[in-house]
Order: sequence, then structure tokens, then C-alpha cells
Amino acid sequence: MACFRGSSRATPLELYARSLQKQNHRAGSEDTSTLFPMYTVPLKELLQMTVMEPHESLKERGELVSFEKGMGSAAFVSHQWVGENSPDPDFRQMSVLQDAIRCLLSTQKRIYHDIHTEMFLNASERCTSALNSKPLFFWYDYFSCPQLEKNHDFHKAVDSIPGYIGRCEFFFVLVPVIDNPSLCKVFTPSSWSERGWCLAEKLFRQLSHDSSWIVIKSATQFELVSHMGFSGSAPGEGTFSEAGDKARIAPVMQKSLQMKLRLLLEEHDLVGYRVLLNLQPVLLRGMRAQPLYSVLPADKSDLSLIPDPASHEVAEFLLQNGFQTIFDVDAAGWSPLHYAALRGEPLLMQGLLELHADPCRLTKKGNPSHGAMPGIGALDLCLRHQNNEAARLLLAAKAAADGRWELVSASLGDNAEGIRLLCQNRCNPLGKDPLGTSAISIACMFDSARAFEEILVQAGGQALAASTLAESIHAASVFQGSAHIIQGLIDLRADVNHQKEVKTMSPFGLIVSWHGLLHRLGRVTPLTTLCYHMQGSTPLMAAVLSGQYECAAILVAAGARQDLRNRHGWSASDFARNQAVPDFLVQALRSQPRDCEVVASFALRNVSRRSVPRGPAESDCVNFQAVGPVG
Repeated sequence: MACFRGSSRATPLELYARSLQKQNHRAGSEDTSTLFPMYTVPLKELLQMTVMEPHESLKERGELVSFEKGMGSAAFVSHQWVGENSPDPDFRQMSVLQDAIRCLLSTQKRIYHDIHTEMFLNASERCTSALNSKPLFFWYDYFSCPQLEKNHDFHKAVDSIPGYIGRCEFFFVLVPVIDNPSLCKVFTPSSWSERGWCLAEKLFRQLSHDSSWIVIKSATQFELVSHMGFSGSAPGEGTFSEAGDKARIAPVMQKSLQMKLRLLLEEHDLVGYRVLLNLQPVLLRGMRAQPLYSVLPADKSDLSLIPDPASHEVAEFLLQNGFQTIFDVDAAGWSPLHYAALRGEPLLMQGLLELHADPCRLTKKGNPSHGAMPGIGALDLCLRHQNNEAARLLLAAKAAADGRWELVSASLGDNAEGIRLLCQNRCNPLGKDPLGTSAISIACMFDSARAFEEILVQAGGQALAASTLAESIHAASVFQGSAHIIQGLIDLRADVNHQKEVKTMSPFGLIVSWHGLLHRLGRVTPLTTLCYHMQGSTPLMAAVLSGQYECAAILVAAGARQDLRNRHGWSASDFARNQAVPDFLVQALRSQPRDCEVVASFALRNVSRRSVPRGPAESDCVNFQAVGPVG
């Protein structure tokens, strides 16, 4: 059987991929097909807008352009609607986009990756000159899709969204902090990441030829995000305002996945193909759509000779993934067991283990298609993607050594059940990974609220050390911590005014010192700036520096001081001076915290995963406006 013997000959999958390369037709051409014209707004007209008008009004006046290849560059704008009947009733979100585009076209020469990507993956920045190189056209749902009637054309436009995104050279995620006093809600990057449609648009971008996107937090605060794996919630786990939208989008997602798999084979990217093939259950989670694994037709006469279901499952898996034996290792250093961990099917995992696949084997290379660093085990991958039944099988096979890295993986994946499994296997929930970082800090860093709460439950009432709380609130303020996480840490008595001290000779301290030196030598990026200013910084300083304005509002409402200064003598106001920060934060930095307190109350009302203290009464709702740089 192929499960046991190896050979140097090409696998059926490799032969199939070669045959696709020889064909003139490419799957990528289908990826940009649309059922409804790609109506866009030219740059000049977008910058001149002062009110939001629907597709029909703009089309009647001839202000929409049907974009076609060769006309210039297209940009897709992903955003939340911040009103009930209008995407932007006060034109506040759109004004941020306008000012951000002006900044990118003039003073902003480069867009840098988010701090985590720059620190751990050493990714390069992107020059903004490409925005100026060709005529620029914008796709924005309210302008580009029929709005007054949800008719046949509207549904054709919705079904064409993957094609629109495939045509776009740029993809903007527009997420300034916008409050809506009439709804007593605040819209933030965290709330964008909970919306089903926003998550679907992000996934379609990840499946397109250029998988990067630009996050716009304010008119001057940008982040470049490259496709380094499929992270975060699946679209089916997000919220949809229309009950039928999830069912409608499921077959569109399924088709996009299959087209991307074919394209990866055409490009002979077998590692990327294996990652995506086996992540289908994760990406389709919450959807009524089944993963399709039989990209390569199986030789039924061969597989039919295997009576055992588990062995049959393994044989089919090896065929479709282009492996000859369960002991093979591909160009990314991953074995069949690692890819099976992405899929998470217990029967497949059982079959591989019964055939003596090594449950403790670690990868020796990073896998950019997944975003995983070297040294990853199958259990890490199961826990990262909430494949907990498969994780149980690996734990029973003695896959974990001490659980320290595995606890980090479960925290990254917001996997509360996985954390329970590890703790049942004698993992210390308050332990630290080999680099000295606590799992609860990782959960706070990546807004893993369920993991955060489960770690506290597993700690059994044991008080967290002040140093752990301080580490966690700083991590949440720098990275993706939401109102829920920050408030949870404050409830645990985290010091909102803690001034960070990094041990220079620790592993983390060496990283901070190196990037701080680069900053002194003239390489000014979000990461080098953060490291240069880290010693003596407070969570409020970190939140302002990294554009975590929702966090900043929570911190101010909790009594964060603005007079404190870091080692270089900078205060929170100094970090805000060259940014277009929201007005509620401007007022707070002028010792008028009332607006921040109201925004904080809105943000905590938005949280549905746990009860939070009541904020001001409904009558306390006020309006805020975005302003220019402070000072």
C-alpha cells in the first residue's frame, strides 16, 4: 500500500498539476468573472463627495464607471454600516477614507505591516506610489450595488463580490472608531471582525491573487496585512443582519475555494494547495456547505481493496494531498499528520496514528501558506483551529510534552475547550511558554475572549500575579485587545498606569533592543517606534501609538493618567500629536474624559459574550466628530 512504501516517482497529484500547467485556460481568469457590472466611483469624484447617496442616484447622474481591466487600478472598500438605513448617515466614516486617501497619495510614502507581522515574520513594507501610477476607481457597496430594491440585479452583484475583489489591486479595510449615539453603539476594528460579510470579504481577498490588504484606522493610521495564513473567525461564525445572507454566500465561498485550489495546482504550489485543501472545514465552519476534497479523481479500483474505514480514509487523503507514505515530509517540512490536523477529522487522525504516524513530530521550517513558524506539532494545529476531537486522539497518543506551546496555540485559536483538554492533562493554565510569555497574555494580545475567560476558570480563583496582569494589559493595548479584554483585566485589578520595564538580556528584551537601535539608525516603522519608546511606557501610550483607540477610551474611563512620561520623556499626548485621533480621545488628552467614558460605555454594551458593568444611562449619549492632528 502507498501508506507504507515510498518512491521517487511523481505522485498522481503532481502529474495532474503538470497537466494543468500545460493547458491554456487558467482558473485565475474565472476568478474575476462577474454577473453584474463592476460599478465604481473614480478617485476625483470620491474625494469631492459630501453626502452618502445610493447606487441608483449616482448611476442616474452618470457618476459611476463600469470598471474593466486596462482602465487603471480598482480598490475595494470593506466597512461596517454605522447606521440603520445608511452606511454612514453623518458622513464621518467616508470622510476618514477621503482624508486617508489624500494622505496616502501625498505625504505617506510607505505602509508598514502590523507590529506582530513585522516582529515575527520580518515582512517588508509597501510603497504607496502604486496608488498614483494609474487612474484609481473605488468599489463601495452602497455606491456599487443596487440599494433601493433587493431585486435580481442586487443578488447578481452580491454573487459577483469575489470577482470584484479579484479585479482589485487594492483592498481597504475601513475601521475608524465611530460612535452612533442614536443606537448607543460604537463601531471599531473589533466589531468589523465580528461581521459575517466583512469576514467573507476578507476571505475572498485571501483567496485572490494579491492577498494583502490595508487597514485604515484613521486618516493617518494605516497597517499593511499580508496573507500569512487564514486567521480569525470564519465568515459563518460572524453575525449577519439578514438571516438569508449566510445561506446565500455559502455556495459562493465553496466555489471560490475550489477555484483557488485549482489555481494553486496550476502554479504548482503544492504546499499552499495542501493547506487550503485541509482548512476547508475551518473556513466553512458555520456554513451549510461541505468541503470538497476530491480535486483529483481517485482510482476506486485501488482504494476499494482497503476494507478498514480508517485505512481507506488515509489512502484517499494521501492521494488527494500528493503524498506516497505517511512518513513523507514536503517542502515546508510538514508531514501528512500535520495537514490532517488542519482538517481535524477524527477517523483520519485515528487511521494515521494506527499506522504509526509520529504524534510528537515537529516541523523544521516555517509554512508561510499557513502562517506557522518552525517547531509546530500536530496538536498545536488542532488546538489552533479548534479541532478538539482530533486533539483528544493526539493527547491519548501522548503528543504533548508539557503543554506550554500547546496552551499558546489554544489561546491563539480562542479555543476554550482546547484549554480545558490541556488542563485535564495537567497543563498549568498560568504557566509561561519557553520565551517567557503567559498564555493569558497571548489571549489578550489577539482578542481571544473565550480563551481568556477559560484560563481564569482553570486557574480556580488563583490570583494572577501583578506582573502577569501588567504584561497582559500592555499586550492588549499594543495589538488587538478589545473593550471586553481591557475591561476584564481592569476588573482583575490590572494597573492601567503601569510603566513597562523590559529586561534587556531577556529573549524579548533583545528583540526590543535590536529594533530600538534600528529606530535610532533611521528605520522608523510602527515596530521600531514601539520598541524605541517601550521602556517606561503605559498602556495608554501604547494604545495611542498603535491606533487602538477603543482600548484608549476604556483606559481613560478607568482613570489612566495622561501626565506620565516614558524614558524618552514622551506622554500620551506626544504620541497623539502627529495622528488624526478621534475627537473623544483629543478631549481626554486635554483633561476632559467625559466623551471617552461614554464611548467606553458604548463599546462595553456591544459585547454579547459576557455581562459587563452598566455604563451611563441612555440619555448620556452624545455625538463626537473626528478631528485633525493634536497640537
